[in-house]
Amino acid sequence: MTASQAPAKPKSSDVYIRGLDGLRAISIIIVFLSHDGFEHVVPGGFGVTIFFFLSGFLITTLLLLEQDKRGKIDLKAFYLRRLLRIFPPMYFALAFAALLMVIGINKAPELSNLAILAHLAQFTNYYTIKYGTGSTIPGMAILWSLSVEEHFYLLFPLALIFLLRRYSREQIAKVLVGVCVAVLMWRFYLIVGQHWSSDRTYPASDTRIDSIMWGCILALWRNPALDKEKGLSLCKPGLLAGAFLTLLFCLVFRNGVFRETLRYSLQGTAFFPIFAGAMLTQPTALFSFLELRWMRYLGQISYSFYLLHLPILLGLQANWVPHAMLGSRAHGIVAQGFDLLMIGVVGFALSVGLSSLVLVTVERPCAALRKRLSRTKALDSTERSAS
Repeated sequence: MTASQAPAKPKSSDVYIRGLDGLRAISIIIVFLSHDGFEHVVPGGFGVTIFFFLSGFLITTLLLLEQDKRGKIDLKAFYLRRLLRIFPPMYFALAFAALLMVIGINKAPELSNLAILAHLAQFTNYYTIKYGTGSTIPGMAILWSLSVEEHFYLLFPLALIFLLRRYSREQIAKVLVGVCVAVLMWRFYLIVGQHWSSDRTYPASDTRIDSIMWGCILALWRNPALDKEKGLSLCKPGLLAGAFLTLLFCLVFRNGVFRETLRYSLQGTAFFPIFAGAMLTQPTALFSFLELRWMRYLGQISYSFYLLHLPILLGLQANWVPHAMLGSRAHGIVAQGFDLLMIGVVGFALSVGLSSLVLVTVERPCAALRKRLSRTKALDSTERSAS
C-alpha cells in the first residue's frame, strides 16, 4: 500500500484532518439507517462507537498540540471552545424537537420537567436509565451519547494535565489502557454478576467511556496526524485486514454477554489501523471514497444531522400516509418497504437541509467566534510576555 504525504501539522482547533469527515459521514449514515427502520440489519450503536473513538482522538490531539505550542493546556479556553461547539446546535435541536411536539407532529404522553432539565444539563443518559425514554422530548433521548461525551470533556483534560506533568505520552497511553480494562471489567460485573440489561450498560458514561478512551490512546501512542512514521506502522495490510475481520465478527456474533462487554473493547482496538489508514494512506482504493465531496460535506454537518434526524424521522413515521401521493393499493411487506424507503429519502433530505441551515447560521458563526477568542487570548499572552 502506497502512502501519501502526511497531513500538515494542525494549527488550530478547527483544523481539517484528512479522512475524519468521511468517517463521520459513515457513522451518521449507519445511525440514520438504523433509526429509519433497518436496525435489524444496520447496527446504529456501531455508528455511535465510531463517533466516540473519533472524539477521543481529536480532542486529545488538539490538547497535545496546545501543550506543544504553548507549553500548557488552557482549561478555560478548552471549556469555552467546547461550549461554543456543542451547546448552540444542541439547544437549536432541542427547540426544534420541542416545536414538533407542541404543534402535534410528535407526541410525548408523559413529558417530564426533570427530563427537560436532564437534556439541558447533559444527563440524558442517566435519566433514561432510571425513567426510560417515554417522558423525554420525542427524538431527544439520542442526547444520551452527548452526555457521555460531555462527561469525558469535563474530566479528561484535567486528568491529562496531571499526567503530562509526570509521565511520557506513551506511558499515559498505558495508563488509559488500564482504564479501558477497568471499564470492561465493570461491564462484566454488571452484566454477568448483577444481571443488568443493556438498558443500563449501553448508554451510561461509566460503562461506555472506554469507547472514547481508545481514541485518546491512539492520539497519545501512534498519532497519525502528528507523527507520520508511527501512524504508518499501523497501516500494514495484515493489521488492516485483521481490523476489518474483527469488526465483522463483532457485528455477526450475537451472544448477549459478548455484545455488552467485550464487543466495545474489540471495536476500539480495531479502529487503530482503520483510523490511521484513513488519515495516511490516501488516495487508495480502500480509503479514497472518504474524500468524496459529498462525504466530506456530510461529515461537516454530521453533528447537527445527528441531533436533528431522529425528531424528523419520528414525525414522518407517525404522520406518513401510505401511498397517498401515488394512489397505490399495494399492501403487505412490499407496501411497508416502499413506505420505509420513502420516509428514509424524505427524512434524509430534510435532515441534510436543516443541518446545512444550522451549519451556516449557528455552527460557522460560533466557529468564527472561537477563532477570534483564541487569537485574542494569544495576543494577550504575547503582550504579557513582552511587558
